[in-house]
Amino acid sequence: MLKKIKLYDDQKLIYIVYAVFILAASVALTSWATIYQDHIINMILKVLRYASYLGCAICIALNGVKQKYCFLTAMLITAGIAIFTSGERTVFLFVLLLGCVYASNGKTILKLSCILQGGVLFVIILCAITGITENLIVDEERMRYSLGFAWASYAPNLFLFVSMQYMLLRRNKITWLEIIAIELINIFIFLQTDTKMSFLVLTLLVCVMALNRIVVIRTYLLRVKQRLFSIERRHLIAVPWICALLALLLPLYRQDSILWKVLNSGFSGRLLLGKNAIMNYGFSFLGQKIDMNGFSVLGKNYEVYNYVDSSYLQIAIRYGIVLLALVCVLYGAALLKARKRKDGMLFLFLIVILFLCIEEPFLFDVGFNLFPVLAFCDEDILGEFAFETSHIEESFIKEPDINETAVKPYFVKNKSQKRKNNKKRKKRS
Repeated sequence: MLKKIKLYDDQKLIYIVYAVFILAASVALTSWATIYQDHIINMILKVLRYASYLGCAICIALNGVKQKYCFLTAMLITAGIAIFTSGERTVFLFVLLLGCVYASNGKTILKLSCILQGGVLFVIILCAITGITENLIVDEERMRYSLGFAWASYAPNLFLFVSMQYMLLRRNKITWLEIIAIELINIFIFLQTDTKMSFLVLTLLVCVMALNRIVVIRTYLLRVKQRLFSIERRHLIAVPWICALLALLLPLYRQDSILWKVLNSGFSGRLLLGKNAIMNYGFSFLGQKIDMNGFSVLGKNYEVYNYVDSSYLQIAIRYGIVLLALVCVLYGAALLKARKRKDGMLFLFLIVILFLCIEEPFLFDVGFNLFPVLAFCDEDILGEFAFETSHIEESFIKEPDINETAVKPYFVKNKSQKRKNNKKRKKRS
């Protein structure tokens, strides 16, 4: 009984720390937090943010006696070194969060993420469009509104990740009304912010969810899922590495080629920015100090815009190749975990995130993308990347297999038929 109480208290502390961490990270994305940094409320939020960092460290210390932190320790050490080499602590704090939720309930973690991030998104956009807060135009050339956030692309990308969390929670129970509502909000945010990539990706995912509602097409989708899960393990692990290589090598491809020009234009000049960053700074082993200057509601107040949007490229240049390798290993573990649980939806979202972040900075950003956290949740931590667990807990990422739905009625019918035959034999005897 005492052990159960202690376990409950430990879990309760984890959820509180996680909630404060996510809430503080989400509020930090708003224009209000950017403009009024010295406001008393902002100071209180900053104190809460530091308290959540301390809480993460306490949770790791409490669980350290009963858990094995081999892979996580490697990430903590590498990210800790990156603090001194790059001067940035963002990645280290994300790794702290991973350690905090280690082996906790994945469904609860996912619900907290969806509610908190979705709540902040809804409140900030509502305040912006109703005039409670100023809905600033951050780019007059494209007429891009901030919708209450520090930059125009923040709201649509945050909505993309919140929508994926919501769809992962709802799964096959999602209704046509919910699907239509998600797409209508997606269109509204796109018209306000003119952010194409997140709009197109979410529209594609909404179409997949809509097709999944149609029984005939769902059968084919389940077959496609089975084909994907039949792929060898080493090929799945290679997916994050392939994305990383594309991100690192595409900017260095021949600049005078038609393909390079088309891709650079489609990605709003990001290939050229990436190439300039590689030529100026080069790849680092364990990180280097770089002031990446981007745009915000404060204006384009930098002479040279040198922000690298590609997550893989940003990590390789700023935080080091070693940390990038560990991040690829982490996503490889998450993909294998999704396959082991036969969770096609989580698998799809992870693949989308991996390819999206070739030209987007959300691969390891706690303010937006919390999907890496799910790799460390629940009891099946995959043996610290050994992928050999004998017991998988029934949790939020369990989907019915097509064979299960097809075979179950057959066996039920046979059992009832056997009972009738047995009764007839008894009467005859």
